[in-house]
Order: sequence, then C-alpha cells, then structure tokens
Amino acid sequence: MNGAAGESTAVVRRLTGEMVEGERKVSTDHANLSIAVGERYIVKWFHTPAAHASFDVVEHLAAVGFPHMPRFVGVVDDGGSVVATVSELVPGVTDGWQWYVADVIGWVDGAGDLDGLVRTAARMGSITAELHDALAGDSAIRGSLDPARAWVRDRRRVAVEQTTGEAGDRLRARLRQVDAALGVLDSTDDVTVQRIHGDLHAGQFLRSSDDPARRLLLTDFDGDPLAAPGRRPDLEPVERDVASLLQSIDHVGRIAARRRGGADVTEFVDAGIDAALEAYQSARRLDRSLLFALRVAQELHEYAYAATRLPIWGYVPDAALVALFPDEDGAR
Repeated sequence: MNGAAGESTAVVRRLTGEMVEGERKVSTDHANLSIAVGERYIVKWFHTPAAHASFDVVEHLAAVGFPHMPRFVGVVDDGGSVVATVSELVPGVTDGWQWYVADVIGWVDGAGDLDGLVRTAARMGSITAELHDALAGDSAIRGSLDPARAWVRDRRRVAVEQTTGEAGDRLRARLRQVDAALGVLDSTDDVTVQRIHGDLHAGQFLRSSDDPARRLLLTDFDGDPLAAPGRRPDLEPVERDVASLLQSIDHVGRIAARRRGGADVTEFVDAGIDAALEAYQSARRLDRSLLFALRVAQELHEYAYAATRLPIWGYVPDAALVALFPDEDGAR
C-alpha cells in the first residue's frame, strides 16, 4: 500500500464506514504523500513505514478529546507497521509558515497591527500548555536528560561541521557562548518528563481562511524529522517543545524580513516570544535556565536541518542565533 489510485478512498471507507468518493493529491515531499478524499478526509501516506509507537501521542490526544487539532480517524496498518494516517480535512487551511508569515508581512507593510500578531503568539503559548496538560500523566515522572544531551551533541556536531561561509563564521564566533548556555544540560540531573509534541513550531499551527473564528489547530505529531525512522519517542521535558515554539516565532519574523528586503522585525520577534512564554507560564511552570539552553539547542538543530535537508533555510538560524548572542566571543 503506497497511496496508489483508489487506495486512499478504500482506507477511508474501511475506517469510517462512509461511502466517500473522489481523490485529490494535496502535497508530497521527502517524507509523505497526502491525498484528500471526498473533500472530507486527508490520508497521509508515509514513504517509509513507521512504528505504531510513533502515533501514541495523536491517538492519546484523540482519546482524551484534545480540541486544538483536526479530528484524528486512525492509522493504516500493513504488515505490522503504519503506512498511513487518516484525519479530518479542514477546508481552506494553511500552516503557520504561510498565514503567520503573511500576517507579519502585512504588519511590515503597514497593513496590520502588532497587537494582533502578539495575541496570536499568546494563543500558541496557551494551546501548547493545554497540549502538555492533555499529554501529562496522572503523576509527575522524573527522567534523565540523556536523550536531550545526545540530541544536542549530534546537532552541534553537524551544525559546526557542515555550516559554511559567513553563516559558519558567525556560528563559530559564538561557540563559547553557545557551549556555556548548553552547559546547563550537563549540570542538570533528573527533570520532570512526559510525552510532548517533539517538533512543535509555528508551521504546525493550521488556520483556515473559511473559519471566521480563526481557530488554530495543531498537526504533525510524528516527532523530530531528523530522528531515525521507527525510533520510539522518548519522554522529554516540556521545555523542549516550548523552546522550539519560541524560536519558531523568531523564524517567522526572519522569513518575513527576507521577503521584505531585510526589514527590521525585532519588535515583533521580542514581543511575540514574550507573549507566548507569558501565556504558557500562566498555566504551567517552566525551568527558565533549561528553557534557554534548549532554545540555543534548537538553533543548532535548525543549522543541521539546513545542512542536511534544506540549504535555503540556513539564513534563518544564522539570524536567530545572532539575536540570542549579539556579540561575538572570538571562538573559531
């Protein structure tokens, strides 16, 4: 099963009992192929079959009635692995790399207001807190930071080795500060861990142009896109999700700035990050020192992603790291 003509309709009928008709390819990339069925469901076919454990998060959220995501129908099993998922199709939806960037560009152009952008960031922070509440167990679990430390070591190595040119120079000129921030991970013992999203960023927030309430819906609970296929997700500190969310607000600003000839988006970036963080902390506690270390680590992840998957993305962590560490430290 690989999403050939008719297969998507067949699996939707099997999972829902509805006699839907009509297929339309929505998107395809290195990881999956998405097919709309009957303009009511979306079937995401994975080029590499996944382990069932990869879908524990979304299945749990569906079971507890988490309201901020498209309705999840189920997984498609073939030979003991998951080859596809079926979810509700939300009409007119785009992801945050599209609608939020467009909103920021509107503000840069004088057609939008900063307060609206900041309220959106706050909503993202609040929804993230609700997500973590929905994923939390009945009692706190203490766990090691070893998975996070291994993740950071790998991303740092790839970032430093493979980021070239002036961006690489700017990264290496801040390595002492980067490593000092990351030192918190080595000096911290066990922390509270739980299930998290694992790849939370602005692009995971969907918004429909057909929805007058402009609700935000979370998607893609598959975890780290650079992780080995089939690896069981670790229990991790919620600070990792929050760190990636905060840095993605910065990234939205960097994309908008690039599309507007280097416009200054500092006011949006700072206010948006502050609003998302405040909204989250009004509902849940955070370890701020761990959070900052993971924000720095997230940028190393972005460098690694650019180096191995999407070279054009490199300007984003380049600008974001300089925002975290404006001054060079001389390390090369």
